[in-house]
Amino acid sequence: MTDWSTLTDACGPAEHVAGLLDRFEADPSSVWSEVMDHLCPQLDTAFPASYAALPRLAEIAIACSAEDLAWVLLAAGAIAACSPGLSKPGSPQMVYSAPIRVLHRLTDRHLSRAVEAGEYVNLLQTQGCVVFALWPV
Repeated sequence: MTDWSTLTDACGPAEHVAGLLDRFEADPSSVWSEVMDHLCPQLDTAFPASYAALPRLAEIAIACSAEDLAWVLLAAGAIAACSPGLSKPGSPQMVYSAPIRVLHRLTDRHLSRAVEAGEYVNLLQTQGCVVFALWPV
């Protein structure tokens, strides 16, 4: 269980992240921008709470509908791409390699089902981010 009170996000203490992820699970498209504002602003900066959210994002991705899956994968891919220290002990890639692998598999599967060009390009970028996060794990 994640102790969010010990973590920070873009706005400071991250106690609210569990509730934010609950709302994201219920309605990803409506809450996505708020999630990204807290966990990965500008899609290029992540925080301890961002990485800690990866297991929950993987759980949400497994359980969500096909139409909501892209939102979850885009959030997770942006976070994974920000991780420093590839394959160093204690790096986010090492600590969260199991949920990152789940997200990679789901992105790969969903990529083959994307029908709109924009969604395909976004998912392809996400796939690259997640693969990069796994390299060379």
